[in-house]
Amino acid sequence: MSWDVALFKFSRRYTDVSEMPRDEQPSPLGTLSVVQHAVTAVFPGTDWTDPSWGIFGSELGSIEFNVGKDDPITSVALHVRAGDAIVEGILLLCEKLDCQAIDYSDGSFLEQSAHTRRICRSGANIGIKLSLVKTDAWSRIAHAGIRPKPDFQMTTSKQPLSSSCTLQVMGWEESTAWFPSMGGYVERLFMRSLQLSTPMSRREAKNVVKKIAAREIFEVFLADDSHANGMSHSLESIGAQVSLHRGAS
Repeated sequence: MSWDVALFKFSRRYTDVSEMPRDEQPSPLGTLSVVQHAVTAVFPGTDWTDPSWGIFGSELGSIEFNVGKDDPITSVALHVRAGDAIVEGILLLCEKLDCQAIDYSDGSFLEQSAHTRRICRSGANIGIKLSLVKTDAWSRIAHAGIRPKPDFQMTTSKQPLSSSCTLQVMGWEESTAWFPSMGGYVERLFMRSLQLSTPMSRREAKNVVKKIAAREIFEVFLADDSHANGMSHSLESIGAQVSLHRGAS
């Protein structure tokens, strides 16, 4: 399972993205070293060979932490290849950084997302206020410090593809945007997801992202639709009218 999450520190804690005012501007999460330390404390063994891109791997799956090159850091993008069990770790990281996570697979805060609802139905105790009770699986990682397995690969490596689809932006309507002030962040997230979903070159991906910045109509073929829903919700957050056509070429 592949999905994308974004971490932000807002002026106050919101219970729904619809509550955010249109001029909401996230505050810094902290310096690069503070954010890296928080990530590693929750996800032991995270590889920071590239200081802007942390890589965590374990028996639960993997996460790539895109912290960018700015310091202090305003947002962190998480490219997750793991199941619902890893949600507890992400929420614990939010608690440490005093921030909230937006799950771009359904456009909601992670506390209310489908991933968390499934955990709650399974009996785990995850509260909206992040008073977490770790599952046995998460405790083994958090306390024993499980390191990435020797054969762990970055998520940019070849993976079994899901199915293909075409993502189409049919228009732009800023009045429907629930996060209009974060266009630059959405563009960076979209570009990374695009590179994970298509065989196009970095230059070609940049040309697609330029269309987002210019609020143009476009469509793009995704050979792997694992990140398609997240890409759609991220575009909708800044006012795009998006349609996904599964199995299209």
